[in-house]
Amino acid sequence: MTIQLEYEERVHLARILMDLLDEWGIEPQQRIVLLGLPDDTRPRALGRYRSGEPLPENDELTVRAKHLLDIRSALHAAFPMSEAMAKYWVTTSSPQFDGMTPLDVMLKEGVGGMDRVRAHLHADDAWR
Repeated sequence: MTIQLEYEERVHLARILMDLLDEWGIEPQQRIVLLGLPDDTRPRALGRYRSGEPLPENDELTVRAKHLLDIRSALHAAFPMSEAMAKYWVTTSSPQFDGMTPLDVMLKEGVGGMDRVRAHLHADDAWR
């Protein structure tokens, strides 16, 4: 399945993702892994996405971006008054993830880990 995004949509998505990863305090090398960028991507290259360079045309990257944005949305719903709590949740170990942080799950498991984190946030009893 090919996911087509227009040039301007990829530019906008790149900026949104960089802002989100800033909110969560994600390190540059972790950003590269989370986004599924090529292993030889240099951390300084991420700055170009803030400056108007579009994300590469890549279905997996688009899927990862959608997962990350959905996770952000679910965290804003769970913690509507605190961005700090959302960052804390992403970077704090959890028994639901066998003691790993949600960030570690996403980094280790890729798209499957993102789906796992997203599903946890959307579970009816996740916040009880």
